[in-house]
Amino acid sequence: MALVSKLNYSFRYCKRIFKNNLLLSNTLSTMGLLGIGDALSQYIEIRLTNKSSHNLTKDNHSVVQNYDFIRTIKVTSVGLLTGPFGHYWYVFLDKKYPLRNRKSIIRKMLYDQLLAAPVFNVLFITVIHTLDGKHLKEIYRTFREKFLTIYLVR
Repeated sequence: MALVSKLNYSFRYCKRIFKNNLLLSNTLSTMGLLGIGDALSQYIEIRLTNKSSHNLTKDNHSVVQNYDFIRTIKVTSVGLLTGPFGHYWYVFLDKKYPLRNRKSIIRKMLYDQLLAAPVFNVLFITVIHTLDGKHLKEIYRTFREKFLTIYLVR
């Protein structure tokens, strides 16, 4: 019973902190979603690699063995920049277009896709490559080769 009480208190405490500090909430949420997304991507990549190499084991040993935890940490850390950027971007959009009618929603979506999405992609590529120790020339080459594809798929 004491454990349930402590968990309940912890949940209420976190809820109060997140409600009162949207920047922190948005940043941690972004980090969490990026980390979960990377974990799922790696799981799928590993399972597909096993399937294509006819290594059809029923256990998850190969997933754990081949999982790149450092990659997940790097991807999660991107949220330290994209979380605050997204927070302030959406605060700006909500102030500029406070109405919730069709016209305002369409404008917000267009501005988001045409202005914010490229910035998010630039931040993501730059931070990941920097954490991987790549130089500016390599980062620029990635932009030239992959940016349009990333932008269109996102």
